[in-house]
Amino acid sequence: MFPILVEFGPITIFSLWFFVVLGMLAGALLLTRLAKRNRIKLTLLSDHSFVLFLWVLLISRLVFIIFHPSLYFTNFSIETVTGLFAIWDKGLSFWGGLVAWISGIVYLAKKEQENPVRLFEIMTPAILLGMLFGTIGVFLDGTAHGSPTELPWGIAFSNANVRYVSPVHPTQLYAFLYFGVTLGCVLFLLRRLRGTLPGIPVEIAIFLASVFRFLEEFVRGDDVINLGPIRIPQLIALAIAIYMGHRLYKNKELKAVLQSLVKS
Repeated sequence: MFPILVEFGPITIFSLWFFVVLGMLAGALLLTRLAKRNRIKLTLLSDHSFVLFLWVLLISRLVFIIFHPSLYFTNFSIETVTGLFAIWDKGLSFWGGLVAWISGIVYLAKKEQENPVRLFEIMTPAILLGMLFGTIGVFLDGTAHGSPTELPWGIAFSNANVRYVSPVHPTQLYAFLYFGVTLGCVLFLLRRLRGTLPGIPVEIAIFLASVFRFLEEFVRGDDVINLGPIRIPQLIALAIAIYMGHRLYKNKELKAVLQSLVKS
């Protein structure tokens, strides 16, 4: 598609990184606004921002390498070893970064003796908004592409990131849609619940995102580790969806609140 957005002589602006940065800025603005509205201090994030950044970068890179070994270990050489640290090759895992972010916040909150639940509630829509922008960059870059399709909305990519010459499922746009739906649901719940069920908007967001990702994996065409005919990321998404769905189903307070919302 358009992996390079703009070139100014020796300066190249890649579409993926441009929209990732744009998403980070948009997410930060939304996070600040929600923090002010809910009177939540962001000192935990500001005081440890650099450490959190390095932790997220490390785990995101590590998870990507684990799930895409063919990109780095087909022919072992010095270049292969140095390539493991070349984060500018766009080899970062969103889900790995998300796990690192959550684990980092939980660890720091316990260390500082703070409750991370309210912080997670305002971080969730900020992350989802960032992902909306990020999927645009992924689409323009051609990564995380789909499998071949004859559907009328199939898109043919012409860059090296896509191994198919025929039209493929625009899975990046599918992700844009389901991140948008999830973001809308979370913002609605935050507005209606107003802290009456701490952590529930976060759990619902994780449940929806994992269900959508499980479905998306049926039409993904990029190379990952498979367990027989099943993609490992799909198994992980299914496991998370089942676990979160069970937690939500067993929550009696949530059932009562949802019933009241439906009646109103």
